[in-house]
Amino acid sequence: MVSLICFVLLEAGIVALFIALLLPCEHAKSSTSTSTDTRKIRDEIEAEELSKITEFIKASVTREKETEESFSYFREKIFKAISYAIGRHDWYEQQRSSVLQTTLTIALAFLAIAGASVHLSAGQPIKLTVISFGASLLALIGVIFILHEYRAELNRDRPYRTISDIRFWFFKYNLPKRSTSHAQATQTSQAAAVAADRRTFFERISSTFRLKQSIREDIEQLFILHVLQRYKAESLLKMQDVLHWLGIFLGVEVLLYLLASIL
Repeated sequence: MVSLICFVLLEAGIVALFIALLLPCEHAKSSTSTSTDTRKIRDEIEAEELSKITEFIKASVTREKETEESFSYFREKIFKAISYAIGRHDWYEQQRSSVLQTTLTIALAFLAIAGASVHLSAGQPIKLTVISFGASLLALIGVIFILHEYRAELNRDRPYRTISDIRFWFFKYNLPKRSTSHAQATQTSQAAAVAADRRTFFERISSTFRLKQSIREDIEQLFILHVLQRYKAESLLKMQDVLHWLGIFLGVEVLLYLLASIL
């Protein structure tokens, strides 16, 4: 009886320790700012970036006829960096999916083994049943934490959006939030709604047609991709930590099961 109580307390302690290790640290709350403040910051940083681009071009170009070639080289280099950044971002997302699938596979395997063990060994000592239940609980908790982090990263708020956007690349910055043409009764009214959206789109998208402004936005897109890479990398690290600790604790459960079977 004493040994059973010890096993129950041990399992409870293992589960509690596992949860404590997985709980996220409390993050400092970010201060809120008004739209006027963020707009001012945005305007200031865009002006700084345009000024730096102008200075860099002037320093790199010795003759006026070299200007077009220099801009072409700079843009090609930026586009290559953007292409690599997109691929790297996708790689992090693939790794997150792999960790999720691995965790689900391990958890399902342990649940199946624990269930079969309890079913096939009806007369086994109660302490073995307690250990099997503890291992199953650890597997379920690990899956819950992994799924939470996986979904949280997909829906997480992006602070960079307060002052950074990619107007030329994403419809949300150039079109109304909802499509209005389908709500119109006649073809003429639908065409008028589409024309209104098109005028709004043209006005907003044409603001990036100036060469220096276009290059500045390309660099801003590269910045956003780097930020997204960092988000994905941080999320991947959290998920890998969960999988790491889950493997360790499930290994401990296996050793306890073997030890309890011998004693």
